This record gives sequence, structure tokens and C-alpha cells, in this order.
Amino acid sequence: MVIIPEQFKATRKNFERYKSFIQLYPPDDLEQLYLYDLEDTLKDPDTGQLWDELLSKSFLTDYKKHVEKGEYFIGCPFKIYSEQFEKRKKEFTTGSDASDIDFLAQEYANTYHEAFGFCPDNIKKEIQFSTTRTREFLDEKIAKTPYKLEYHLDDLEEISFSYAKKINHDSDTNELIVDERELTHVEKAAYLELMGVFDYVRSLASHGISENKLAKVMSFISGVPHSTMQRYINGIRDKGGKNDPLRDKDRTALFKNRLEDQGLKLPIR
Repeated sequence: MVIIPEQFKATRKNFERYKSFIQLYPPDDLEQLYLYDLEDTLKDPDTGQLWDELLSKSFLTDYKKHVEKGEYFIGCPFKIYSEQFEKRKKEFTTGSDASDIDFLAQEYANTYHEAFGFCPDNIKKEIQFSTTRTREFLDEKIAKTPYKLEYHLDDLEEISFSYAKKINHDSDTNELIVDERELTHVEKAAYLELMGVFDYVRSLASHGISENKLAKVMSFISGVPHSTMQRYINGIRDKGGKNDPLRDKDRTALFKNRLEDQGLKLPIR
């Protein structure tokens, strides 16, 4: 999920204006704009500024303002995050049934949000560095608890983490511990691609197979609706696009680890 921190009120306001402006374009015009990367030529009719520049400057101003105040926000510098951590955890758990692990699960999910698209490149890098250090910090905190976090991704690509008691691997029986939770549509598509299933099914078709027919076959096997599977297959073909279930490197690493933990050697993607 793309984030604009809730504290960035000016940027949020400008982005809502931008979305309203974009909605004035007919779908065909918008498709042409995105196809030829012309959306950054659009101007705010009120100020005459390019939307790209207006939103970038707005984000930078909000970012600097809250950093100077030493205030926490999603994507803030790690120094601020670590200094505010205990205070925020206490506020989260005090007066409620929430525990420390509930807070850690929420915080971990927040590290999987993508930086705002109009965010200046240098700030994007700062947010990436901060996110990496924050995740390492949380890993250490979670390792000291009797719990493990379990990753969830719904079909709207909202990420969340739940937790469960740690279960030790049985070295005598070599018993494998498998998450029996029902996978979402996007997770199914991601795992199928990582295991090379799409390419394998293509190889079974002696006269080739269209993407549409492939989607029908995979829909029948997986239970994912045909149109949804078609969208993911197209996304995989276009690698890195918004419909590619493996476009997020961190998320893909989690999926790979789950499969490799079961002793699978995955094809190179």
C-alpha cells in the first residue's frame, strides 16, 4: 500500500485535489497518459504548477517539518523511530487489551508500505534506509518474544501480520510446519509463478497456449477467478507492473523463504 503519512496534511489535501482532477479525464485519455508517461505533464488549474512538482514539494515540506520536530510518522528517520518506540508502545497498550506483540505486528506491517509516488528520490532513499533498519530493530524485539509473526496479503494487496506461538522444528521426525491458512488470490498467483507452474503448463501445450486459456486452466486449478488470474498473468509478463504479484521485492523474499524452507529449489525468475 502506498503511504502518505497521516501527519502530512498539506500533501494529503493536495493529493485529494490531484485525484479529483485526474477523474475528469475519460478512461481512454488516462490510458494514453499512463502508456506514454505523460501524466507528469499535467498542471494544477488553480496554480499553473505541474502536479508532479507541486506534490513533490509538498511532500518534502511536510517531511522536513515533522523531522525537525522529532515527530514519528510512517517512514520517519530511524533515530526518531527508535526514540519514540517505547512511548508509542505504552500508548498503544495502556487502557486496552492489546499486548506488546499486537503492537509489534502492527509496526511490522507498517514497514511494508511503499513510499508515495511523488516523493522526491532522495527522500525515498532515506525512507528505504529507515525502513530496513526499523525492520531489523523489530526482528530483534520479536525474537525475544514467544511468538512468531505470520504474513497476510489480501486481494486488495493490504498487508498485515498476525502472530502465533512459536513451534520448534522436530529434528527427530523432520516434521515440517506449514501455515494452513487459506491463501488469497494474489498469494496463489505469486506462489504459482515462483514454482514455475505457469511455464510448466505452457510446456504441456503442444501447439502453444494463449494467456487467456492459461488463465482459464489456472483458474480451474487454483479457484482464483478467471479475470483475476488473467490480470496477474499479464502482470507477470510485464514484470514490475502494478498487477505483477511479485513486484514487491520484500514480499517476494518472504514467499521464496516459505517455499525454500520446505526444501524446494525454485527456478530463477
